[in-house]
Amino acid sequence: MNCPLVSVIIPTYNGSRFIRETIQSVLDQTYNNLEIMVVDDGSTDDTSLIVKSITDQRITYIQQKNAGVSPARNHGITVSKGDYIAFLDHDDVWLPCKLEKQLSLFEQNPKVALIYSDAFIINENNFIMGKYSHKIKFFRGRIFKELFSSCFITILTVVIKKSVFLEVGPFLPYKICEDYDLLLKCAAKYPIDYIDEPLAKYRVHGSNYSKNYETEINECIEIFDFWRNQKNINGYNINTLISNAITNTYYNALKNAIKRRKDYRGSIKYFFLFIYYWIKKYSFKNLANI
Repeated sequence: MNCPLVSVIIPTYNGSRFIRETIQSVLDQTYNNLEIMVVDDGSTDDTSLIVKSITDQRITYIQQKNAGVSPARNHGITVSKGDYIAFLDHDDVWLPCKLEKQLSLFEQNPKVALIYSDAFIINENNFIMGKYSHKIKFFRGRIFKELFSSCFITILTVVIKKSVFLEVGPFLPYKICEDYDLLLKCAAKYPIDYIDEPLAKYRVHGSNYSKNYETEINECIEIFDFWRNQKNINGYNINTLISNAITNTYYNALKNAIKRRKDYRGSIKYFFLFIYYWIKKYSFKNLANI
């Protein structure tokens, strides 16, 4: 097996609680040819002291003024030297064999641009609460249509060829959907593969559990509008894809408002928007068949 350099990009903001465990999960990889770019996005806690106390020459610590996760990732990628880019947030962790299995699959499938995997969901005490494959379905190959309908790829599991990232990137300054935007641009041009087992652990805790769903919806709509102006995307009817995606977006917002936030009053708006776009979607489909 060839051993290309993998650049692991870890953006962090006030990540002192988990950052040591996160970095250690990268250092414990069975695949050793890697560099770790820790980009501190203006932390005010002890993050810098913790990172600097870890003595491994593969770690590069970068400080910048607070700008958000997208600029932090882009900064790390700009100064990275790897042939592949992998992403890990400061509160998540990898299983030891993650990079080895993904780089092996890249070697078997050189046309693939990106490889992702299943992931465990853990709480702040590392208790496993489930895994993504229990609630979502994964796809491989030319998956633009499936990905447009629902973002089933978690960024902490992704390894992408740097040449592809430089072509379809950088991360745009979204607050929530920056990874979805990048993944769609990759899937529109290249085949994608996955490993059907959990190779990472996504941590759910107080700081990341409650999303701003209004922001997420607005960003999704902006992404869909971008694709509305694109032509000949894998032969798909982009208007149909957008109609389905908007319907799914409001349906997911409705579910999360009820299940996560117990916001029954706020969920009423998402319910009526979901019904509106659901009716509109099927009316459009019937007209297309006339």
